[in-house]
Amino acid sequence: MGFNTAILIADSVLTDDTVKTLNLVPVGGQITAEAVLLTPSDTRACVVREGGSTIILDGGESLTTAADEGRLGIPGTVHFAATVSSVDFSEFTVVSNGEIVRHLCYEDGETTIDVGEPVPGESRWLITADDGDDETRTGEPAEAEIEVDGDILIQKLPEMAGLSPDLDVFALVGAAYDAFEEQGETTDPGALEGEETGEEGSAKRPGFFGRLFGR
Repeated sequence: MGFNTAILIADSVLTDDTVKTLNLVPVGGQITAEAVLLTPSDTRACVVREGGSTIILDGGESLTTAADEGRLGIPGTVHFAATVSSVDFSEFTVVSNGEIVRHLCYEDGETTIDVGEPVPGESRWLITADDGDDETRTGEPAEAEIEVDGDILIQKLPEMAGLSPDLDVFALVGAAYDAFEEQGETTDPGALEGEETGEEGSAKRPGFFGRLFGR
């Protein structure tokens, strides 16, 4: 199928003020999760508050920017996942009361971040790669390569967060939100020149989605 999306699940009902810290503001009306999941690079988000939890599906980079900047420290437990299937990128994070307990990032066929102990349910979206070579040059068994199925990760995250295993993310309908930008914020590429030259005081490096789409 191929997703380009991020999903965040909090074990509490998040207010609009809290969601704003994740770079999202309400725009009125409702939106289906399916519209967000199947519309690449769309900045809209679907926010569902139900049963004491909040589910946010983001088609843009608001959630990934918040994750990159360490702003997932919402009281309680937060499960976060992002994937760009076209470039084989997936990220999974669990934050408990502001502390990262699990962070796994898979990019270009390699695990680039592996922090914390595996949590229940990870095996559902981890795949053992078979390269046809079961032994190393020394004759010892080769260590299995692990790949992440980002599409399954997005679909299984609600269950990992303690929600019903029957919950279908495609069937969700929630409040419509859109990306929020602070006044004075610029998207001028020149604003990042200092970063490229290593000059002191340069702008913070954009997140993975931002670099991927040149934003």
